Amino acid sequence: MGDIVDPDPEDLPSDSRYGLPKMRERVVRMLARAYADGDLDLEDYEERVRRAEDAATTGELRAVVADFPDPPVASSSASPDLVSNRSGPFYLTLLGDREVLPDDLEHDAAAVLSIIGDVTVDLSATRALEGTTFDITCVSLLGDMKVVVPPGTRVVRKQISLIGDYRRRTTQPEPGTERYTVVLRGFSLLGDLKIMEG
Repeated sequence: MGDIVDPDPEDLPSDSRYGLPKMRERVVRMLARAYADGDLDLEDYEERVRRAEDAATTGELRAVVADFPDPPVASSSASPDLVSNRSGPFYLTLLGDREVLPDDLEHDAAAVLSIIGDVTVDLSATRALEGTTFDITCVSLLGDMKVVVPPGTRVVRKQISLIGDYRRRTTQPEPGTERYTVVLRGFSLLGDLKIMEG
């Protein structure tokens, strides 16, 4: 008897459901990146996310990004991370709030997409080694983002807010004295970004 091998999703018919959850996650990440980069407008982005969430087959998911360069496949083969420069879990929240705590991170990274809801990333209780760099990608449409960091944390903001306020209630440590570094990526549309010590 031969070994059982997982089929390549590209070899499956377009009505296949094999690999659908992984592929859906990859497509939503592609859409978030394209929107953040200005390659999709808000209306197109929202429509494509809706189609991706409603897709019942891998063929329907492929159609959502058919005009993108290098459409995704459902396999677990290596591919560039589409939201952050490090891999970590991806959390999608529709019509609700999301809180990300230190235990939710993998490899000190995470990505959060929230549509009509608030995102809180609370790293204040981290048990990571001092000197750790956290790489957090937050995309929030119609909601606020709050990032809580331990005292002595350097925050590098690579995030933009459109139609929203930016408030920072932390003190940047002197170079070389920071306990942690948080690299904050992504964007917020119609919401505030608050960074504070906890």
